[in-house]
Amino acid sequence: MLGLIRTLWATPCVGTRAAELMETPIMLLVIITGASWLTRRLTLPPIWSAHLSMGVVALVILVAAEFAFVVWLRGMSIWEH
Repeated sequence: MLGLIRTLWATPCVGTRAAELMETPIMLLVIITGASWLTRRLTLPPIWSAHLSMGVVALVILVAAEFAFVVWLRGMSIWEH
């Protein structure tokens, strides 16, 4: 949702880099809120390795999904992206 707003409205007004920098604090807040909610919902043990491994798995899934959508939707190779 934020990517759509950034691409269609913010980027033409302020430029690519400024639009990305404006989006960053919002994304950070969403990430922290989502991670906090998810760790409480899944009742992870309160040790850092459990939280770290969950974050690494989430990052791998996110990167794989982004690459899949770039290849599928935009017809770009991973190297072009």
